[in-house]
Formats: sequence, structure tokens, C-alpha cells
Amino acid sequence: LHETPEINGLSALTARMALGPKNGRTSVHGKAGRLAAPKKYFWPPAGASVKPPLLEPAQRVEEARRRFKEDPGGAIGVLQELRASYAPSPQVLHALVLAHHTAGQEEQAIEAAREAFPLCLRRGNLVLAAEMFRALLRHVPALGIGRDDILVVGATFIKMGDLRGAANAYVLLFRMDPGERRAVKGLLQIADLHLRPQGAAAEAAKIYRFLLEKCPASPLADDMRRGLAEAERRLVRAS
Repeated sequence: LHETPEINGLSALTARMALGPKNGRTSVHGKAGRLAAPKKYFWPPAGASVKPPLLEPAQRVEEARRRFKEDPGGAIGVLQELRASYAPSPQVLHALVLAHHTAGQEEQAIEAAREAFPLCLRRGNLVLAAEMFRALLRHVPALGIGRDDILVVGATFIKMGDLRGAANAYVLLFRMDPGERRAVKGLLQIADLHLRPQGAAAEAAKIYRFLLEKCPASPLADDMRRGLAEAERRLVRAS
């Protein structure tokens, strides 16, 4: 099929329309820049309901927490209603997860956490994510949390000063994939922090022994052995 002059002309016109003004010259739209590209509007899918944001979520959550002490079922009901009536709120979902967990309702806690955990990570509510991780540690595999998310949680625990929580996160990641070097480095960082003044040499020794047992051929094995030797010297001096 050979292109006709009309087709060639149309192609050229289409190309100029796509390229728009160049070097200030007039485009097919008229004067340069006079007609800007239309704005893009993103509408929800047909039939979807748009929920309003919850105003002052911290206050509403605190009210539910106070009620939980005397009326756990009522407090959970309030949080469920907030979840159903308003746009997703990290604070509400976090409180609902912990309320279900404290009430022994693990299945409901896991269901809520599947929505809450990624939302908290996206919104930067890392402490809330870490607290849910701590509460549901035994159920983390059921939450569908990825490796990078676990690393974020581990780093958040360290910033919070919760080295045990960080160790649990990195050990879980290591068991998911023994070849994950980032988990080994995270555990080494925690062990080194335990060796600081006023630290816990026994905890450091426990981590070094775990790493040497599980990955003796690691390129970081020499660091593990040196750390273990230092931890053991400190334990001898303290005895």
C-alpha cells in the first residue's frame, strides 16, 4: 500500500500536533502556548462511593481507646463504624487492628491489618506499622508483607529504640530467605548497638552465635566472630 500525498500530509500534520510549538513558532493550535493541554481529571470507577475524610482522627481514636478499657466490644464497634463511613485512616485502622488483637480476635486483626499495613507505609506512618508488626508477629506471613516492607519496619524499630523488635523483623526476613544479605547486615547492626556502653552484651552474643550458626560462610563471618569475642570478653568481666 503506497501512501498518497493526502496521507503524507495528514501524517505531517499529526506529527506537528503531537510536537506542539517549537522555538516559539506558531503551531497548528494557533499562537504558541495559547492552547494548553487539557487537564486530566481522575474520577472514581462507576458505582464507587467516595467517602469523606475523617476529621480529627486522633481524637476519635483516643475516645475509642478509653472506651475499650470498660467496653471492648463497643469500642471495636465504634472503630468499625469509622472504618466503614470514612476514607481509609491509618490511625483508625491501626487502632482497630490492635483492639481486635487485644480482644483475642486474631482473624479480624489480620483482616484489618491487610489494609492497614500498606496504607501506613504509603502515608509514612511507620511507627503505626511497626506497632502492628509487633502485635501480629506470628501472623506476619499471612499479611502479604514484602521484604522491603520488613526492612523498613526493622529500621523503624531501631529508630524507636526497640532493638528486640528490630531483631525479630530481621530474623523473620532471614528465615524467609537465608540469602538475604540485608537481613544479616541488619542483625549485625543490632548486635553492634548492643555492644555500646550500657548495652546488653548477652543479647549481642546471642545474635552473633545465631548468625555464625546459620551462615558460617558469609563474607561477614569475620565481623561476626570478632563481635562474639568482644561480647564474651564483656560477659566475663561482668561476672
